[in-house]
Amino acid sequence: MPLPNLKKYFLLSLFLISNLVIAQDDVRIGRSELVDAPNMQVELLSSAQSVAPGDTFTLALRMLPDADWHFYWENPGDTGLPTKIEWQDSQGLQYSELLWPTPSRADYLGFINYGYYGETLLLTEVTVPQDSPIGETLAIEAKADWLVCEEVCIPGRATLNLNLEVSDFTQASAWSGQISQAYEKIPEDLGRLAGGYRVDNGFFVAVELPQQFQSYRPIEFYPLTQNLVDNLPIPTFSADDNSASLIISTQNAIDVLEYPESFEGLLILEDFNANQVAFNFSVLADPVVFSDGSAGGNMSFLAILLFALLGGLILNLMPCVLPVLSLKVMHLVEEREAANRKIQGIAYTLGVVLSFLLIAGIMLGLRAAGEGIGWGFQLQSPIFIGALTYIVFILGLSLSGFLELGASLTRLGNFGTKFNGPVSGSFMTGALATVVATPCTAPFMGTAMGVAVTMSAPLALLVFATLGLGLALPFLIVAFVPGFANALPKPGQWMVTLKELLAFPLYLTAIWLLWVFANQTNVDQLAVLLTGLVLIVFGIWVLRSNRSGSRLAFVAAIFVWIGAIAILPNVANTNSASGIEKVAYSEQALASARANDQPVFVNMTADWCITCKVNERVALRNGEVEQLFADEDILYLEGDWTNSDENITKVLENFDRNGVPLYLVYRPGVSEPEVLPQVLTPSIMLDAFTG
Repeated sequence: MPLPNLKKYFLLSLFLISNLVIAQDDVRIGRSELVDAPNMQVELLSSAQSVAPGDTFTLALRMLPDADWHFYWENPGDTGLPTKIEWQDSQGLQYSELLWPTPSRADYLGFINYGYYGETLLLTEVTVPQDSPIGETLAIEAKADWLVCEEVCIPGRATLNLNLEVSDFTQASAWSGQISQAYEKIPEDLGRLAGGYRVDNGFFVAVELPQQFQSYRPIEFYPLTQNLVDNLPIPTFSADDNSASLIISTQNAIDVLEYPESFEGLLILEDFNANQVAFNFSVLADPVVFSDGSAGGNMSFLAILLFALLGGLILNLMPCVLPVLSLKVMHLVEEREAANRKIQGIAYTLGVVLSFLLIAGIMLGLRAAGEGIGWGFQLQSPIFIGALTYIVFILGLSLSGFLELGASLTRLGNFGTKFNGPVSGSFMTGALATVVATPCTAPFMGTAMGVAVTMSAPLALLVFATLGLGLALPFLIVAFVPGFANALPKPGQWMVTLKELLAFPLYLTAIWLLWVFANQTNVDQLAVLLTGLVLIVFGIWVLRSNRSGSRLAFVAAIFVWIGAIAILPNVANTNSASGIEKVAYSEQALASARANDQPVFVNMTADWCITCKVNERVALRNGEVEQLFADEDILYLEGDWTNSDENITKVLENFDRNGVPLYLVYRPGVSEPEVLPQVLTPSIMLDAFTG
C-alpha cells in the first residue's frame, strides 16, 4: 500500500478517536462521579448541561440499592430514617424541597416501613439567579445521607459534585429524558383539600376529591405527617353519601401528646382501566365534617342533642357498662316500693349526668388552655388506666360473688338507714357507670362530641349532659314507668346466675385495660399493676377468712387495699424497657467487667434499626433470658448508634461490620468474643451463655 494512503488512514483514525473522547466528555457533563457505598450506589444527575440566567432545571439524586435492600421515604414509618440532601452553595442558587416518588409499604414482623427498592431518583428543582454572568461555572455540591437496610441497617453518606456553565440558553443533558420519566412517579400536590381529620376511637380523614378523581377507586393511603397514625392496620375507605368526601379510616398512634392543626397524606387512586394516580394533600383538624356515616357540618342543635341522647342510650350495651346497669336493675327487681324506685332512679341519673359534666368540664378547660385532647383523654394516663383496671376487676369479683360490695360499702361508710343506703349507692353506681364508660364511644356519640367541642362551653356542657341522660335513661324508665317495673320478673335464682354471668364481660374489659396499660408503659410496670390486683384479692381473702365479721379482719383488708392503691403512683416510675438492666457501652465498662471475670453481652443497636427492635422484643424480653441474665450476673452493655457515634463505629469496623445490629458475647476465661447471628431467638441467647 503506498505511503500517502497510510497517512490518510492514520489521520482518519485520529479524527474518530478524538470525536469519541469528546462524546464521552459530553456524556459526563451534567453528572457527578458515581459513589459506590456499602450496598448502595449514588450519583447526582442534572437535566441540563448548561443553563441560562433565571431558568430552572432539575437535579436528581440517583440511588441504586443492592437487590433486596431498601432506603426510606420522607416518612420512614415505624423505623428507619429519611434520606436527606444538604446543598452547599454560595452562588445564589435556589433549591426546592425534595420531590419524592410514590413509596411502597413493607411489613417486617409487625413493623411497617415506607421506602424504595431498586433504582430511584429524588428530584430537586433549582433556579439560577437572573444576574448570573454568562460564562460563569456553577459549582454544585450536595451532601447526601441515607440509611439502607435489609436484615441489617447501614447509614451512608456521600459528597457529590458537578459543574454547569451559565450560557445564553439552557441546553438539555444526556440525562434529561431519564429525569423527565422520574417526574411521572412524583405524586401531584393538591395542597389543602376540603374536608378534615378527626381522632376519636380511631383516626379518620375526610377528603373531598377533585372532580376528575371522584370516579376513581382508592388503593393505598400513606401518612405524610409522622407519629399520628398507627402504621400497622391497613386503612379502609368509604364514601360519604351526603357529600363528595372520601372517608379514610385507620387507627391513631399511641401516646400522641398533641395533634397538629393540619394533617398531610398521600393517596393512590385507580381508574376503571387500572391506571393509577397519586397525589399529596393536607386537611385541617375539623371533626365537624364527620358523622357516623355522613357529613354533619350543617346539623341543627336539636339534631346534635338527639345524637347525644341516642349515643348515651346505646352506650348501655357496651361490655363495660352493661354489667353495672344490670346490677342496678336487679336491685330494682328486689325493690317493690314505687317511691323508693323513683328516688333511686333520680340518684342514679344525677350520678351519671354530674360525672359526665365533671369530665367534660375538665376536658373543655384543658382544650381552652391549648391542649389537643378529646373524650377519653384521661385514658392517656397510665395511672388512670391502672385505677380503672382495679375498679372493673373489683366489680367483676363482686358479680362473681367473691366480694359483697354493697355490704362492704355500707360498713365502710356507715350508711345504716334504709333511705340513705340505696340513694347514695345509686348515685355512686351512676358515677361508676360513667367512669367505666369512658373507654367506649357508641354510634352517634362520636358525632355529638365532635360537634360539641366546637361550641361555646354552655352549649357543649348541655350536649354532654344529654349524653349522660341517654346513659341513665333505661334505669330511669324502669324506675318511673309502672308498666316496665311490673314487667320485671320476680326475684329468684335466675338473678344470681345472671349476675355471675355478667362478671365475665368485666373480666374481659380488665384484660383489655391491661393490654392498653402495657402498650403505654412496659412489662415491668405491668408487673407492678398486677401485684396491686393480687393485693386486692388478698384483701378480699382476709375479709372472707373471718366470716364472723370481726373488725380486725375488716381493718386488715382495708389496709391491704390501701397498699394496692399506693402502688398506682409508682407505675410510671419504671424506665427499663425490659427486665434486663442496661448499661451504656464504653470500653472502660467492658474492660472492668472482663477484669472481674463477669460475663458480658454487648448489643450495638439503633432506634431506626427494625431488626434490632424485633430482636429486642422477641429475644431480650423473654422471661427465661431475663432470668438467665439475673442468675449469671451478666452485664448488658448497649451501644446506641441512633445518632452517629465514633466509638460504636470503631467497634463495628473491628468486627468487619458497617451497620447494626451487632451482638457480642464475652465469657469468663475466653479471650475473644462470640459474634451472634443478626437475627436472635431466645434459644440462641440461652445457648450463648450456657452451651
